[in-house]
Amino acid sequence: MDNTTFEQHRQTWVNEWPDKWRPLDIDFETYMVMKGMSLDEYKSMNAESPGMNKIGIDVGACIGESLDQFKGFHTVYAIEPGPEEFFQLERKETEFKNYIPINSVVGLENGEVEFITYHNGRFSSMLEFNKDTKFYKYCEDTCESFDDLKEKINVKCIRLDSLIEENNIKEIEYIKIDTQGTDLDVVKSLGDKISIVKKISLEIQLEELYKGSSTKDEVFSYMFMNNFRHDDDNNHYDNGYEKDFVFINNRFY
Repeated sequence: MDNTTFEQHRQTWVNEWPDKWRPLDIDFETYMVMKGMSLDEYKSMNAESPGMNKIGIDVGACIGESLDQFKGFHTVYAIEPGPEEFFQLERKETEFKNYIPINSVVGLENGEVEFITYHNGRFSSMLEFNKDTKFYKYCEDTCESFDDLKEKINVKCIRLDSLIEENNIKEIEYIKIDTQGTDLDVVKSLGDKISIVKKISLEIQLEELYKGSSTKDEVFSYMFMNNFRHDDDNNHYDNGYEKDFVFINNRFY
């Protein structure tokens, strides 16, 4: 191996991958072996690679409860559309070198959309409730006033690929998504930039709570089509009606 650092090699691969290595299906591990590194050396250096350049995105950050999932990251974009929740999120003290709160939803089009807010802000969504399901009845029994409507407001909507391009992001360590039924649209808003994301966590409704929410089969199909695999040992939440599913990009691991 030459004197190029591990992170420099990774950045070169990220920059060249779409045009040079993607057509050959060359992932980063294969690229490093081609450069003369043994698999044992690769695994050792990968494990020791510093976290100071790690970038994460928390979509549906609410008041910041999930930011502990980004421990050790250098830069975190925390995206939340709810006005009251964002007020707290924006003022949250964190350990990140760069902490960037964004008051917006994430969707398929840049622009402005209607957002339905509830007094229990964790249920606010772009989608209407489906009141004829077991999941809705479960929420009635366990979450007081969960469907107590506050107001419908117009909020900014951004695509993740636009955010990535505007900030010249070359690689994303982790994206956490919890958007009350629109998680798959958030992933789709990555476009081709999904190739630079190492790991994605989505909350999937196993039974519909919001009308038109994506199904487990739709999510798994899309993730597999984009060369991600399901990491069954790394889930965060499961109440029987909805569950967090974590997907790993095969190009990196």
